[in-house]
Amino acid sequence: MTFDPNQMTVQRADGAWQELSRQGDTWAAAGIRVTTKATTSDAAATVTGVFASLAVAITASDQPLQRLRLTWPRESQPGALFMGDAFERAYGELRFTPLDEAAVYPWYFVEHGPAGNHCLGVATQPNTLCSWTVTNTSTMLWLDLRSGTRPLLLGDRQLPCCEVVSFTSPAADPLLALTAFCARLNQAHQPRPLPQVIGTNDWYYAYGDNNREDVVHNAAAVAALCQGLPVRPWCVVDDGWQCDHSSAYNGGPWTGGNAKFGDMAAVAAAIKAAGARPGLWFRPLLTTTAALRPHALRQDGDAFTLDISDPAVLAAVQADVRRFGDWGFELIKFDFSTVDVFAQWGPTMGLDYAQGPLAFQDQTHTTAEIVKNFYRAIREAAGPVLLNGCNVVGHLAAGFIDLMRIGDDTSGRSFRRTVAMGVNSLAMRLPQHRTFYLADADCVGLTPDIDWAQNRQWLNLLAQSGTPLLVSCDFSKLPAEQAAAVAQAFAQNVAQTARYAPVSVLDGRYPQVWTDGSRRDVYDWETSPLAPM
Repeated sequence: MTFDPNQMTVQRADGAWQELSRQGDTWAAAGIRVTTKATTSDAAATVTGVFASLAVAITASDQPLQRLRLTWPRESQPGALFMGDAFERAYGELRFTPLDEAAVYPWYFVEHGPAGNHCLGVATQPNTLCSWTVTNTSTMLWLDLRSGTRPLLLGDRQLPCCEVVSFTSPAADPLLALTAFCARLNQAHQPRPLPQVIGTNDWYYAYGDNNREDVVHNAAAVAALCQGLPVRPWCVVDDGWQCDHSSAYNGGPWTGGNAKFGDMAAVAAAIKAAGARPGLWFRPLLTTTAALRPHALRQDGDAFTLDISDPAVLAAVQADVRRFGDWGFELIKFDFSTVDVFAQWGPTMGLDYAQGPLAFQDQTHTTAEIVKNFYRAIREAAGPVLLNGCNVVGHLAAGFIDLMRIGDDTSGRSFRRTVAMGVNSLAMRLPQHRTFYLADADCVGLTPDIDWAQNRQWLNLLAQSGTPLLVSCDFSKLPAEQAAAVAQAFAQNVAQTARYAPVSVLDGRYPQVWTDGSRRDVYDWETSPLAPM
């Protein structure tokens, strides 16, 4: 297909779609004007291929807008398989499938066929929410221009919507093509170089029932297992430390620790003294802080979710982030922000995104602009502190965060869940590792509830992949055999330089055969039922 679209339509405030007429690089109708600028280049790539790009911008003469749709003609390719990305985290659903005209592919997709791979997507940090649909005769890119669920009041400004990128490669391995493609999508926001991330997080053995003494003990234990390695391990304090924590509530305020933790600056100092680097979890947008109630997006009893388009909310979140840095924490894991904004998880969004009405205070900027500004505010407040985004929109967060939790939670209770969420996300989103950010496929939950023979496979996979490797366990109860294997896995992860990837991702969600080019490992994920949860 040609890279220029052959049709462009815009959705007005009343829901009606209007076709735009083209003259050169301009598409227009009744005060709405869209400009496109197409280029073709031989951008540097790790595999042979041809890139092309199309910059899309819109002005509207004060007319409220909802969506813009670009359409390209396509020729059906017999036997082709398709896979898209996830809107935020993956939930065990990513896989290559035959053409499905009902499928919605957020951000990008790849079509793999006899002739190779055709990747289509948008560059990171677009100013619109972007998704693709494909039929036998057409490819459509849907740009959501709205502010929440209300029409955008663009005013007299021009909105650079996105940069559409095409990559055609004859590579036999679609993951290789996707890796080169992801590097191109994020070339304007390349991640800062970081050493390997290894260490411990308390969530999958404590599930919120954590305390200062156990955290400090685990910090010392993981430091001992990493002795002699060129990087210091992390000890991340997950949900459970905050002053208002309970079994029914995991929000703020974030002004101090509860009785189990006390002075959080002292906790950070103790972790450092034990030989580890301190990290801290928080949920920035859920709180009971009375002074922030006028800035709520929605309310649920005493707790309320904050409106990220409100400058007062951004200032409050920045104050929390700076406080954590002042306490001495060197990594901040911020969580739940996507579901707090959109009121639903990524797989259920489709082209509507929000569950129910979503009315930001600011109706003059798109949802994507508002979300990006939220990430930008956190990045500015964090300074040199590492940011791990969990339940963030990766395509909007790339360039602002250092790590991203690319899949939903693994488990310390169910190996089936670990495979569904961890193995699937690592296999299918591996091309984003060190092209967008460090791709964090989540922890190894070492508990008596999961057979060690099963968990050892997940531990080995993370070790060989060189992606972040965090172990969640009570080290005081860890059997010696498992402790030795964890130490070996940390060493392997730090030393790993070769690309370790599935031999094929075309046959299902959970690839069993992985290789770094010199070694070939076969994993037995079928030791538990593997249906996504």
